[in-house]
Amino acid sequence: MNKIIEINNLVKEYKDFTLGELSFSLEKGTILGIIGPNGSGKTTLIKTIMGMVIKKSGEITVFGQDADNYGVEIRDRIGFINFDDKIKEMMSPKSLGNTYGRFYSEWDSQKYQAYLDRFEINWSKRINKLSQGAQMKVFLAFALSHNAELLIFDEPTAGLDPIFREEILDIFLEEIEDSNKSIIISTHITSDLDKCADYLLVMNEGKKVLYGSKDEILDSHKLVKGDSAILSAENRNLFIGIKNNKFGFEGLTKRTTEVAKIMGKNYLTEKPRIEDIMFFYCQKQVKHV
Repeated sequence: MNKIIEINNLVKEYKDFTLGELSFSLEKGTILGIIGPNGSGKTTLIKTIMGMVIKKSGEITVFGQDADNYGVEIRDRIGFINFDDKIKEMMSPKSLGNTYGRFYSEWDSQKYQAYLDRFEINWSKRINKLSQGAQMKVFLAFALSHNAELLIFDEPTAGLDPIFREEILDIFLEEIEDSNKSIIISTHITSDLDKCADYLLVMNEGKKVLYGSKDEILDSHKLVKGDSAILSAENRNLFIGIKNNKFGFEGLTKRTTEVAKIMGKNYLTEKPRIEDIMFFYCQKQVKHV
């Protein structure tokens, strides 16, 4: 089985928010980046995958087992950081490892201590007395220390300084050198995914607006810059999204040949960043073409 996660027609409903219908999969040995504006449904999706909230309809299977009926053997294979766990925050890093590590069949206390030392964490100080960045480091160390085959991180580099963010991304890449492991990273820091992601899932208002290989997505789109006077009601439809500024416009397109015909020589193109992909696909009232 090459697919660790398979999601088909997932729907989760709240009073004022609906997630779905979502369908995608995650293969072994890959990193999936989930991006989108605040409130797009990223955290809800992760909680649904983890079985922390119950879906309305659709299918989620992790390691071939339905997410609504996870057994101990499935949770044993997942490394997940839940920053809403106030009980664990009351513990010291040492107590966290001693108390919760024993629930995992491959818990490695030496690896955990090595990570805490590497991250320069006081392992006897209560977690909620540490800085936000240090708290993040503790939970990262814990998640990385029981040989999980699936690692799920919601905003793993939030609150971390740029140097340590780079170190964390390097650790993620080290983890998937074992081709049996996969990682899901939900983040608003899109530059992190430039370095480590294999696949991207772009979400907006609970919907999947784009999913695929990161390299294929970036290679198939172009960022176009030109004079706003060139734009018309007809040729605007060639763009996924358009942003006007005092110098002209920027637009994202997949239809570069058609754009070239109408623009002549009065425009520039460049390869977009992941941030550009998210911005233009998640603009309000834009027709995706």
